[in-house]
Amino acid sequence: IPIRDLVTILESLLDYYKVTKNVDVLTEYVRHSLSETIASLYADNTGVIHAIALDSSVEQILTSSLQSQKEVTSTLGLSPEMTSAINASVDQNISQAQSFGYDPIIICSATVRLYFYRLIHTKFPQVVVISYTELPARNEIDIIGRIMVQ
Repeated sequence: IPIRDLVTILESLLDYYKVTKNVDVLTEYVRHSLSETIASLYADNTGVIHAIALDSSVEQILTSSLQSQKEVTSTLGLSPEMTSAINASVDQNISQAQSFGYDPIIICSATVRLYFYRLIHTKFPQVVVISYTELPARNEIDIIGRIMVQ
């Protein structure tokens, strides 16, 4: 995400630094404030964002596996088997999206966005992970796939 809009970024940090000192949470607040920028990066010329959705069952798995560390940050405590299953689904959905001519964009809730991004970034550095709250309401989201595990 470009950081050219320093005024919006600094205003967002000033608004929320009293609420939390957690850098990860502050980053999510800043991303929410940059919704117009994020939408313009990933929407097609009609304003539609073609994205792969994270299935609600996977979001629940990720949410329940968050482990807080000293109230500062959280990490995912997933088993290697679950991590492999998620990565396999991501790989399959990326291939499908690219075969349709779309960039690999995954959309999920703001609660798990950062942790999901960290989970897949090493294996899939080309994938963009955004949350629903980072997009203006006027943008239509076309779900072209779904990250699921059995």
